[in-house]
Amino acid sequence: MTSSWPAYRRYVHKDGGVLWDALRADFGDHDVPVVIDNQERKTMRLEEAIDLITETKHAVYIKDWHLVRSARTHSRDSHFFLPYSTPALFADDWMNNVTTLGNPSATYPNASDAWLASCHDAYDQDDFRFCYAGTTGTITPLHRDVCMYCDTNADTSYSWSTNIAGRKRWRFVAPQDASLLRRFPDQRTSELASTYDDMERRYANHELGAYKDGFSGWPGWAEVRSRVHVVYQEPGQTIFVPSNWYHEVENLTDCLSLNHNWCNAYNLRSMYESMEHEVDDVTAALEDVRDMLQSQPANQCPWQAEFVAIVQDVVREDAGWAWDGFWRMVYHNVVHPPCDAMFRPPDVRPLIRELLSRFLLRAETPWLASSSTTSWQRVADWLHVSPVG
Repeated sequence: MTSSWPAYRRYVHKDGGVLWDALRADFGDHDVPVVIDNQERKTMRLEEAIDLITETKHAVYIKDWHLVRSARTHSRDSHFFLPYSTPALFADDWMNNVTTLGNPSATYPNASDAWLASCHDAYDQDDFRFCYAGTTGTITPLHRDVCMYCDTNADTSYSWSTNIAGRKRWRFVAPQDASLLRRFPDQRTSELASTYDDMERRYANHELGAYKDGFSGWPGWAEVRSRVHVVYQEPGQTIFVPSNWYHEVENLTDCLSLNHNWCNAYNLRSMYESMEHEVDDVTAALEDVRDMLQSQPANQCPWQAEFVAIVQDVVREDAGWAWDGFWRMVYHNVVHPPCDAMFRPPDVRPLIRELLSRFLLRAETPWLASSSTTSWQRVADWLHVSPVG
């Protein structure tokens, strides 16, 4: 699947390693997030990060680099270099359908990628498409994927990851075991287990157990450690990560990979419920702020509107978006579908009507700022004028 990708042809050495000099030549002036020695986080130019990789012994991991978005921004006045094309299996992608222009019907697999590459209004839009490039031993600790907070009863986004160069080890934990990864299993917001190796070291040292019994916490590790699924990913292979599966990824060699976080109508209900959980948790955590606002003298802005705005800002910072982004995504994808009908489920209007009805009953909805109101109102208007199938 990857052999025809420009990224594979251009950035893989004949020995299978990463061609760092080619990456530097194409994207050296791009600003990228970097983790050094699995601890220090900073933003630097890609050429500086590659210098660290090739000239020092530091463990360097370029993570969460929005390669496609960054490449578009840097190539406004020149031919856009499209490093890869989204596999047709993952074409119905609501999170990365970032242009306002109408998508023509796809006449061949991956047509939407070529179309997006020419859409100038997509240059500055955020997305959930990432490039990862790291040295041997760099790691992404146990986590669930970007976009939504959730518990064991609600799903996050999906993800897929294609290894362009190098070899990775993935460790997966099933959704039903999520509570066993928490320091305090009954608390949804409790601290999560770090890396598998670190937890195993602490387990061997008899540090883990119920906090009330004098241990550090994570009493569930003794049970979950035997149910960790291990997968080795070779060059050219693609891994699909289902919603809500925890996973840890370790680079066993120098690696280059391309990743998408994505969603569509199949997990929209659970993503909506995840947003509800996030908003409710942040609202509860900011109870002291609410009390302070209520006690202040009345002004032109009701305290409820001010408090809801604060909650939405925190949710947006934590989860990557809030109610305005969620409803904007829904509206955009029903009006401008990301792919041809053959790759999409049947009519989604009954589902969206159900979710909107629930949303309109929430306490914060009347106090949301105009951007959120506009987003869900557009969805309501679309439901009203469109016939129900």
